[in-house]
Amino acid sequence: MTQQTVGMIGLGIMGSAMSYNLIRAGVRVVGFDVAPSARAGHKRAGGIAAMRSRPSSPSRPSAAPWSSRPAPCRSR
Repeated sequence: MTQQTVGMIGLGIMGSAMSYNLIRAGVRVVGFDVAPSARAGHKRAGGIAAMRSRPSSPSRPSAAPWSSRPAPCRSR
């Protein structure tokens, strides 16, 4: 059985906690954040730090891309 891979965009309070729990469950987590310190913390927790938020190869996207960032609110 192959290891599941998840891409996480946003490694702040919520994204780092979600990533940590996934890593503990045996999921390979590739994480991105604009803050280098957040990427470094993700790597220390056992994740893979990405240097950009999109897949390096369109033919090999992550199995389940997640974003810990909420969608922008639009008022009418």
